[in-house]
This record gives sequence, structure tokens and C-alpha cells, in this order.
Amino acid sequence: MKLKDRLKDNYLTGVILAFIVLPATYFAAEGIRTLYVSYKGDQYLYPPPAVQLISLMFSIILFRIIMVNFEKEKIGKGYFFIVALAVFTYFFFYQKMRNS
Repeated sequence: MKLKDRLKDNYLTGVILAFIVLPATYFAAEGIRTLYVSYKGDQYLYPPPAVQLISLMFSIILFRIIMVNFEKEKIGKGYFFIVALAVFTYFFFYQKMRNS
């Protein structure tokens, strides 16, 4: 039995998946950034939105896989809702802090 057949198409599953994947991809990208910055010695190599945008890129790729390859529309909708909410919240606070 394939993973595609085992997953039930549920909105809450997508929400939970997003709450797990977003921090995991963020901390993975931040860890890679930290290693690269310590190797190069330049702490301003990747400014703040770079890591968040890399995390967002992985999230959008996963969203596409869920919607197209797995054909799970409700999971994709829940996942996209949390990703969009996180992106709008981050950029709202980022712009607010940047302009202060």
C-alpha cells in the first residue's frame, strides 16, 4: 500500500503538517547558514529574509507535491493556509521592525 493511499484527505492533517514542516525547514536552513557563515567568517553574508525565503521555497515545493502528486486537496488547503498565514505575519513584523 502506497503512502498516497494511506493518507486520509483531511484539512487538520495539512495544518499539523505545516506546523511541523515550517519550523523544521527553517531550522535546517538556519543551521546550514550558520555553518556557511562560520566557514566564511562574514556574519552579514545572508541577511534576515534569506533563510525565511529558503524555508518558504521548500514549503511551496512540498505544497505542490501534496496537491499534484498525492492528489490530497484538503491536506494541501490546510497546509497552504498555515504557510500563507506565517508568511504574511513574518513580513508584517519584518517591515514594522525595519521601519522603526
